[in-house]
Amino acid sequence: MTEELKMLGLTSQEIAVYESLVQQGSSLASEIASTTRLNRSFVYHCLESLEKKGLVTTAVLNNKQCYTAVSPTRLLGLFKENEIKLKEYVTTLTKKEAVQLSGKPDVQVFYGKEGMKTAIEEELTAKELLIIGSTPDFQKNLPFYRPGFHLRRIEKSIPMKVLFYEEDRAYSKETAKMKLSEVRLMPNHLKMPMTIVLFNDITLLAFWNPIPHTMRIKNKETTERFKEYFNMLWKTAQK
Repeated sequence: MTEELKMLGLTSQEIAVYESLVQQGSSLASEIASTTRLNRSFVYHCLESLEKKGLVTTAVLNNKQCYTAVSPTRLLGLFKENEIKLKEYVTTLTKKEAVQLSGKPDVQVFYGKEGMKTAIEEELTAKELLIIGSTPDFQKNLPFYRPGFHLRRIEKSIPMKVLFYEEDRAYSKETAKMKLSEVRLMPNHLKMPMTIVLFNDITLLAFWNPIPHTMRIKNKETTERFKEYFNMLWKTAQK
């Protein structure tokens, strides 16, 4: 959970202080320093920062300053605030983004699991997702990310058509249970070393082995050709 809290702008020391207050209840700075094994002056610094973030409140009891953690549900509000700030920054930055030469394919490669997530996130801008050769590798490599991705896809009413291989029939049935999802099966001899995802004017070529990476091709003509290939396979695939 520490890494998740760092994403909210909290330092490791602030996290230790906050968790100590949540677990121990209202405490003096000296008690927090003892529990966290942090220098008392540093504890005061953390408490001041946490108070500014709205995660800690103070009160004077018996002439002593006492600190109390706000309910952890406040973290959700903090996440939302950061999300809004990030969206505003992305909007501003997007306006400054360099314009690509017309007709020239825009090719990028994203490496590692985090890079894969970055590429996959763009799929949530789609009107429809067409997928060729989906495999259980998505679930194996990103087990916690995948369910949330599909929940958001369904919330955005993005339909999905997926072509699986016959050997992955069980995995395809799991996907078929999702809303806005259609699946069909292709013969195993058509198996490719990557999964192809098509949406808007984007083609994603996702490779899970030996190192997860995704090639992103932004080109209308290229994506249209792949869509034609998808439709040909879809017509002959097993329901």
